[in-house]
Amino acid sequence: MAKFISIPVTSKGNTVINVDNITATQFNAATGASAIVIVAGGKYLALTIAGATTTNAFTPINDAITAVGGGPALYPVVFPEGVTCTAIVVTT
Repeated sequence: MAKFISIPVTSKGNTVINVDNITATQFNAATGASAIVIVAGGKYLALTIAGATTTNAFTPINDAITAVGGGPALYPVVFPEGVTCTAIVVTT
């Protein structure tokens, strides 16, 4: 059954992604307002992170993706205090 993650985005509310469609995750820089990229369904989702190092945001995203459990399920991404995702830009 399908499993989804929910990423809180300050500029638009929550973004829900089907985990079965995710093929890769990476972060592009370790500090400042930098991007995490999620590759899902042939699209690139660039997340702009503010408030702390990107690794502080990257870990909760990967934890939600790899959470064990049967579906259907929705796993919220919970960022540490002071860390926010301010935008998600989708490109192909």
